[in-house]
Amino acid sequence: MTSSDLLGLVDAIVRSARFIIEIGAADGADTVRMHEAAGIGPPDLWAFEPDPRNYALLCERIQGRARIAVFRMAVSRRSGHASLWLSTGSPPGQDREYAFSSSLRPPKNAAALHPGLMFKPVTVLVTVISLDDFIRGSRVDLIWCDAQGSEGDIIDGGPRTLADTAHLYVEYSDQEEYEGQPTRAELLAKLPGWIVLGDDGGNMLLKNEAVKP
Repeated sequence: MTSSDLLGLVDAIVRSARFIIEIGAADGADTVRMHEAAGIGPPDLWAFEPDPRNYALLCERIQGRARIAVFRMAVSRRSGHASLWLSTGSPPGQDREYAFSSSLRPPKNAAALHPGLMFKPVTVLVTVISLDDFIRGSRVDLIWCDAQGSEGDIIDGGPRTLADTAHLYVEYSDQEEYEGQPTRAELLAKLPGWIVLGDDGGNMLLKNEAVKP
């Protein structure tokens, strides 16, 4: 399946969604795309982004758009504070410092796999929350999870939230781009009762069969 086809499936979900959580909103490009895909009467969309460089761009990009809340936080297994490894460099096609690959997990193979990608030698301390500490008693139609190797930690920190979530769009890699990053198979093993609706080779859209429309 192509990335465009996979995003088409996501857009179909967004059009009838009431509540969306976006983890790893980066500069807000996907935030705005989902907001526009929803059309008239957009859903509540909560966007989380810990990298201060991206967060500033995210806030600027969503100005004037109704029902979007942004949080300068990372999402992981437990709440508190953690070190964020900051990506930098200039991969092909980028005209500014590349801040889209920062991670709570130390980089391992990411730079070797993506020409031009680098990481700063120092980290920054960021606020971290778990899904179950932050989302209380709300049905979630879609979680968009692009967390640079921390996807397994996010799942581990949100069993109650995920039990009441209908769909999950999640990034994966089988090449351990970050230390301890779970493979596709390991992510699916954490999600019994979820089925794969689509997969473009680096992202998959899952449906929770226990949650009815």
